[in-house]
Amino acid sequence: MPPLATGKPPRTLLEFLIPTLPEALLAADLASEFQLAVANLPAAPAGWFECHLGAEGALPDCGLMMEPSLLATPAPVEGPPAVRRLLLHLGETWLDGLNNQASDLSMLLLEFDQPLLRKSDLVPLPFFSLSPAAALDRNRHLPLVEIVLKWLGQTSFIPEVQRVLARLPAGTSLDQFGVISAREEPVVRLNLGGLDPRAMADILGSCGWPGDISSLASDLQGLVHHCQALEACLDVHPHGVGPRLGLECFGGHLAGTDIGMDLPSYLVQIGLCTPAKAQALHAWSAVLQPKDHAGSWPQDLRWSERLLAGSAVRIIRRWLNHIKLIHQDGRWCEAKAYLFFGQEWWRQRGDQGELQGGLIAPDQPGWEAAAPVR
Repeated sequence: MPPLATGKPPRTLLEFLIPTLPEALLAADLASEFQLAVANLPAAPAGWFECHLGAEGALPDCGLMMEPSLLATPAPVEGPPAVRRLLLHLGETWLDGLNNQASDLSMLLLEFDQPLLRKSDLVPLPFFSLSPAAALDRNRHLPLVEIVLKWLGQTSFIPEVQRVLARLPAGTSLDQFGVISAREEPVVRLNLGGLDPRAMADILGSCGWPGDISSLASDLQGLVHHCQALEACLDVHPHGVGPRLGLECFGGHLAGTDIGMDLPSYLVQIGLCTPAKAQALHAWSAVLQPKDHAGSWPQDLRWSERLLAGSAVRIIRRWLNHIKLIHQDGRWCEAKAYLFFGQEWWRQRGDQGELQGGLIAPDQPGWEAAAPVR
């Protein structure tokens, strides 16, 4: 993940970015409706749009990312009442509850599903990304999960989550977890990395996933040639694992920045993505600079630049972070793309005012690569 600039109210950032979404991903007649829906979300330096690839004209979901340490600050929280309640509640218990484990959480992610965005008191779906060391260490991430589930009033899930995590082989990482409480039946989502694709189906079966093991194993054989890393997303209920399995696909021929076009093309072949949306995904990835958007560049991004007297500027990066496939009833049934965006500082360098990644220039020229968010 590239370094994030200080958070600004996303209203301005989203107002700028929504018109840049390719029409295949957000139809022009839906853009204004989506813009109104996200207008009151809280402050954050980065986020994402979640686009369904097999349906024409579907409104995207969206999400915001923020540093967990911001919860421990007394700064006022913006946004709808339910968002404020969640963040303030986490903030009140942050220092006391985590003790010396605060550094084990690397990112707080808030997801806003459609049609929840249309509700006046929408409830965000909170997800927590773990540091690499905590993700691999069961003695560190298990207590952390328990603390967060108690915060959120979801203690009934703890025994089943413990059981699932205890059955995972060594080397499996718990990269992210969250509570999806806005659906008919709440679930705890566990994002598991480090699983060997050749053994993944059997491992998930041993954890209690009730899906078709042989069909998943066969479908994975076709998928692994089109991505470099897979992450399994299990939905855990209080009394077992649900049948819906997510597979998040990272990497491709543009390793370290985007997943490239290889995977979207494959999804077109198997009927999970329209050709227009596959092309639109390719158009999303870009680095946006003030000089190229003089008339529409968010004014609040310019104010902080003036403090550095032109030595650095804030840019907006867009990248295709990953694609999630849903496996249920013995087949792939859905594909969703996660279109990320974030603000970064870039220094001015050279007689022509070229931009160089980061306030400390990297060893090689050109843009600094954006690592996928997991």
